[in-house]
Amino acid sequence: SPKHQLVFAATNSGHVLIWKVNLLDANPIKLVSMSKPHSEMILRINVSPDESYFSTSSKDGTSKIWNIPD
Repeated sequence: SPKHQLVFAATNSGHVLIWKVNLLDANPIKLVSMSKPHSEMILRINVSPDESYFSTSSKDGTSKIWNIPD
């Protein structure tokens, strides 16, 4: 996510992790969010064109929409 300098990751167990990257900071990579919104593997993460929200889709048959943290 270029606007927010975020990196998104998903796990086979249904977790979503978000890191903020700032290479000018003493600690350049910080975990800003970790949640378990799904009961099974996350298949896809999509970021909106304006980078205000993202969605997740899972093997459990659900999709969820999230606000991107500041």
